[in-house]
Amino acid sequence: MGLLAALGLEPATLTQPRQGGAGRSAGGDAGADSAGAAPVAAPPVAAAPPTVAPGADKNLVAYLAVRDAIQHLVDALNSHAQKDNVQGGIDDAVARLAAADTEAAAKVWKSATTALAEARAFCVTAKKLAEDWAGYAKRRAVTQALILSQKSSDNADETKKREADLAGADVLAKGPPPKFAKAIAELKKIDDDIRPDLKGRVDLIRERLQQAKASHAKVRAYLQGDIDTAEPLVAAAEAAFKAGEWAVVQQNFRAALKVLGPAVRMIERRTTYDQQRAKTVAAIAKLKGNVEITTRAEVLNAMVAQADTASAPDTMRVEEGRAMLVDAEKQAAAVGALAPVLTSHDRERAAADAELAALDAHAGAAKLQAERDAIRALLAQAAAAVATANAAAEPLPAWNAVLTTVQRARADLATAKKLGDSLATSLAAEAAGADPPSDAKRLQAALSTLRADGQAAAKKPGAATAKDDFARFEQRAKDADAGLKSGDVAGAGTALADAGRALAAAKAVQAEHGQFTSRLGGVETRLAALKKSPRAKSVQARLDPAAAALADAKAKDAAHDGPGAIAALRLAADAEAAASRADADRKAFDERADGLDKRVKAVKQVADKQPLAASLASGRTAADGLDFGAAKQALDSAETGLDKLRLGGMTKGKTPDTKAIAALADKMTKQGGGTAVDELIRSVPDGNANAKLVNALAKGRFGVSFSSGKKLDAGTDEAKAMKAVCDMFAALPNDIRGNPSVKGISHKDAIPNAKTKGVGGGYAFDDATIELKGRPGLADQNFGAKQLIKDPVTNANVPQLGAVENTCKPVDENPVDFLAFAAAHEVGHGIDDQNGFMKREGAKPSRGGWVNFGASVGPLVDIVAPHFKLDADPVHRQYVLDRIQSKPATRPSEAAGSDEAKALDDFDLWHALATSRNIYRREGDSQKIKIGDYIYHEAYTRSWVGYLAAARTQALTGYQFRAPG
Repeated sequence: MGLLAALGLEPATLTQPRQGGAGRSAGGDAGADSAGAAPVAAPPVAAAPPTVAPGADKNLVAYLAVRDAIQHLVDALNSHAQKDNVQGGIDDAVARLAAADTEAAAKVWKSATTALAEARAFCVTAKKLAEDWAGYAKRRAVTQALILSQKSSDNADETKKREADLAGADVLAKGPPPKFAKAIAELKKIDDDIRPDLKGRVDLIRERLQQAKASHAKVRAYLQGDIDTAEPLVAAAEAAFKAGEWAVVQQNFRAALKVLGPAVRMIERRTTYDQQRAKTVAAIAKLKGNVEITTRAEVLNAMVAQADTASAPDTMRVEEGRAMLVDAEKQAAAVGALAPVLTSHDRERAAADAELAALDAHAGAAKLQAERDAIRALLAQAAAAVATANAAAEPLPAWNAVLTTVQRARADLATAKKLGDSLATSLAAEAAGADPPSDAKRLQAALSTLRADGQAAAKKPGAATAKDDFARFEQRAKDADAGLKSGDVAGAGTALADAGRALAAAKAVQAEHGQFTSRLGGVETRLAALKKSPRAKSVQARLDPAAAALADAKAKDAAHDGPGAIAALRLAADAEAAASRADADRKAFDERADGLDKRVKAVKQVADKQPLAASLASGRTAADGLDFGAAKQALDSAETGLDKLRLGGMTKGKTPDTKAIAALADKMTKQGGGTAVDELIRSVPDGNANAKLVNALAKGRFGVSFSSGKKLDAGTDEAKAMKAVCDMFAALPNDIRGNPSVKGISHKDAIPNAKTKGVGGGYAFDDATIELKGRPGLADQNFGAKQLIKDPVTNANVPQLGAVENTCKPVDENPVDFLAFAAAHEVGHGIDDQNGFMKREGAKPSRGGWVNFGASVGPLVDIVAPHFKLDADPVHRQYVLDRIQSKPATRPSEAAGSDEAKALDDFDLWHALATSRNIYRREGDSQKIKIGDYIYHEAYTRSWVGYLAAARTQALTGYQFRAPG
């Protein structure tokens, strides 16, 4: 019979802890086993509380009650989540329980009670330690999740430091002795480094969303699609921050900012567009008048529609659309100025056509054949000029010329009609003389009327000009009178008809000369004044045609060629107007040239002065040839050269006025002197002290602010770095200047090391700034087969790309300095941001078939998990999701060598490659992570993308496959 049975107790059932620990065996025996081997210490065990028999010892009853409570404490510790961290305390407690049982069996109650007290103390201490570990673990999980939320291939060094700090906190927690307060303080340092950044990101996208929602109604309507996209992303980021889902915060932040950054910039862009649109529409609405005006208004309305199409959300060519509107407004103003001219033309032309028809039907039409022919030619000339006027870039001057031609025709019509009306007596005399000569009385009456009309005409101005015709008229009138008196009626009739014709000729000469002289004086006066101009010799080539036409007009008038004289006089007037314009142009040229000449003479260096003087001389030669367009270009060249010298002088002062330098560089660029500014930028000496000077010149040249960082070591040269950047920008200035998606350029130095050259750049989607770093000349961007990169495992150079289609290969494989290449690359982001090209086109197979998973990686998990056969078990799928989301993840326990374990291994390898740095630059590894037709990888922190693997055969660089942009 055993001891417990002797005490009236049931046999004990021993409780074996799940993990062993130091301590004695329950029975205290340490004898050899049956094989005679050396005794082995058994793990401490504690007997289960025995059942008390009736009448048992009261000491035993008390002992068992206490022991039962302690056993509950031990059981609780064994089921605690932090059991592994307090196993020693559990082992000690179990050992003391075993010792207590031994003493109780011997009925040494005092010793048994002491052992129980010791066991309780071990439990209390272990429980406190377990709770401390639980608190630390909870706090640590938050910090670990924060670190993982920031982890990416871009910030490996920063992540390593934070993970090292986390490991340091673990060391403090483990002790001995455990220093939980200090460990948690270390966690707080990490949290304080990360959490405010995440909070700032949430605040930023919330602020940007409010800006978009608070925009003007029309702008908001334009942005509604972006607002609808961003609103749930912002809400999800806020909710994730409150819930401590840090990786989800990052996912939603980046996805939201990619939408809201451009959207907020679009507020200003679209506001400007809408304002211009309102002005243009109002200008077009004012156009009312004839069919020509209506037709032109319809064309302008079509331009507005075209501008709307260009600036629509699915094209985003807002600045292009606004330029169309500005052009349409200018054209509307021109049409508005044209309207009265067109109205006058239509009225004048209709009147001219009617008057010519009336003149053709006039009784004296035959006498006015030359006049009618000349008028008809003028109107035909006007009609032919209409097509030219309509096609003219500036139609107003051309239409004014058309109107003038029609008005000249009407003036000639008026003269011709007046002349025709004055020929009634002459026509009557001719008619009477042509009748059978049997009515002497009728001939006498007609002769009397004709003589009276002739005498009156002879007294009017211009009669002397037609003296020969008047003399012939007088003679033939006398002949007619003599014939009547002698009874020669037939002879009298012939003489009377001839007298009528002579008087008609006299009146025609008289009328045409009157029209000629009425216009001659103005032309002669203006031409005489031009001949006295100080610039007369300079514009002699314009004066000579005017003088020649005037002489021709006078000759024709003297020869009684009225229509010819008027036509020549009009040519003289037109030539005089051209000479007058040339005189004004020459005056403006001379004034500007003289001012520039003074500046050139003040230039001291002969080498500087000579090309400037040559430009001025070239301008004067062009002006002498009356080519004022070329003359202006020559003066512009001289002024640019002078400004370049002035600007160069400004850069050499001890304290350069950067504001004035930027302003002059801006002026030069706007006047076409951008290349001269580029040359000045290149000429600035290297040296960190000259960075501000380069930045001032660059600001004027490219229209955005430039800034440089601080000196890091002796190798820092911000001027040299920014000059390299500007040299690249000089090749694409129009993509920077005026681009609403390039707001500023900054550069900071980066100390190169053996691992990285420290050269690169970035484009900020929030404020559209370009950030560049590193030093020029340290790294190159290679092309074609020269694109190699080190394999992170083998350290061997591997190709960035595989076989590339011939049509997509570079023209050559000459390298480009990487800092300059990065500068151009980031400008490319600005162009894409401005036009939304990849947002609109990226998903098309011809553009790579890009997929941007944004804030939701669920669709990616739906692809990846089945591929690795990890979708059936929810635990496996959750592991895939956690890894892709960069959350703390515990790999499911699977038997080594099992299919499940292999699937997990394959996934882990895929994930390691898909999140590795420069995966897109390693052709072999990129193909290893291919799933179906697609390659998926983490492009940026918490940003997963996918693209068609076949697109790599149409590549220029490996880097272009990092992300859609």
